[in-house]
Amino acid sequence: MGPISTEGWAVVGLFIGCMVAGAAGLFTFAFAYRSPFLGVVTMAVFALVGGIAFIGAAYLRGDKVHTVEDYRSGRVKQ
Repeated sequence: MGPISTEGWAVVGLFIGCMVAGAAGLFTFAFAYRSPFLGVVTMAVFALVGGIAFIGAAYLRGDKVHTVEDYRSGRVKQ
């Protein structure tokens, strides 16, 4: 499975944004506030939210029958 529509790419962007925000929180708490535990918790929460959104969208809206190539070649309409 892969993103075909702009909504699919938006979910990918959300996941990447959550991972970047979690990494920023990790480094901020670990180095600026000297609390690595809060940094790890922050990263874990952002990764969990992004992962659930990504996997949930793929499960609910993904096409389990056709491939990305089927859509790109025009054999299947969006």
